[in-house]
Formats: sequence, structure tokens, C-alpha cells
Amino acid sequence: MRKALLLALVAFAPQALAAETPAELRGQFIYPSDPEACKYQNYALTVTASVIEANEFACKVNRVSRQGADYVVNATCSSEDGRATKNMKMRVEGGALVMGATRYLRCDGAKPAAAAVSTPVESAQPAAAPAPEGAPKLPGVCRDDDLKGGPKKIYADAALKRVSKDHDSSGMGFLPQQAIVAGIHPAFRGTIFSLRTGRDAPGVFYVNANEWRGLCQ
Repeated sequence: MRKALLLALVAFAPQALAAETPAELRGQFIYPSDPEACKYQNYALTVTASVIEANEFACKVNRVSRQGADYVVNATCSSEDGRATKNMKMRVEGGALVMGATRYLRCDGAKPAAAAVSTPVESAQPAAAPAPEGAPKLPGVCRDDDLKGGPKKIYADAALKRVSKDHDSSGMGFLPQQAIVAGIHPAFRGTIFSLRTGRDAPGVFYVNANEWRGLCQ
């Protein structure tokens, strides 16, 4: 009886996987309500072998298990609310990715290779796509040492509508990682850090390239 119970528990236990996301979960995704976002590379969610990143948070993958049709991704996440370790349920449905209660559309529209095929971390990053028409040239680090020319806005969304209330541009550095177009505005997507301490602020941020002109190397 004890042996039978043990076998039953093993059968229903989550199936442990490697400490990286399966290949079928990886890609760049957008909200179904914003079909033009792929064209402008305004991704709502990016999943690589070791990182899950959205406008509101950035997560480092710790381990992955399987529960039926779902993958359970344990990750350490940073956001404006702080740092926490959480379990996120994710599954693939055709060209879409369902994470929790949110459904995302895959930008390439194609279902990737089966998860059984292991992909090295170095090759898991999506191929670099050309910057959209109207996007600025990607510079090096941008520095706002003393509010020269007035305060610059730091945004928490790719549409340049939601201002990050927790971050003033004075004394901040911005490291552009992607050139995008937000409506009619050339913009950069990247990370911010304190010029005084060098510490990064958790999350992904956006700036209007014209507003930061002359402050970027």
C-alpha cells in the first residue's frame, strides 16, 4: 500500500527540468490588442533561456518544472514594487503564450522547435532585427548629471505615456539597448542607473530620444 501511494505521488508531482526556459517558451511577444507592436519592436514580453522581461518587471529564471500542459517557472523578479521570487505558470497555445491570466501573441507567428531540443544560452537570444523606419541611431550611455536643459522624462512603457514616478532624471544614467519608434517619436528602450552609486534600477525603461539629445555618447 505504501509503495502504491509513493508511486502515485511521483506520477502527479511536477516534472523537474533544467534551470532555463524550454525553447518553445522563448521569443518576443505582444498584447493581442496592439497588433502593430511587432512592427515597431515594442514588445510586451521577451523570454530567453534565462530571463523573462516585460515593461513592468525583469525576472531571472531559477528553475522550471512541468505540471500537465503548464510549465511552472520559478524566477527572481525585480519591479518598481521591489524584488521577489515567484512561480509563474506558462504554456504555449499555437502562436500564443499564456502566462498566468495574460495571453501574448508571438511576433514571428511561428511555433518554435520542440522543447526537447536544448538551445545554448548564447544562441537563445533572438536575431537582431533592423530598427524600424524613423528610429534613431543607437548611442552609448546617456547621462543627465545636473538637469541641464531641464528635467527629462523616464517612461515605464513603450508608448511614452506612463511616466516612471520613482525616478527623476537628475543624476541618472540611461543605457539604450534598443532603438524604437513610439507613435511619431524616436525613442530608446533600456535600463537606468545612478551616476553616483552605479547601481541599476530594476526593470526596463524608455526615453524620448529627442528629449535626451546631446546627453548620449
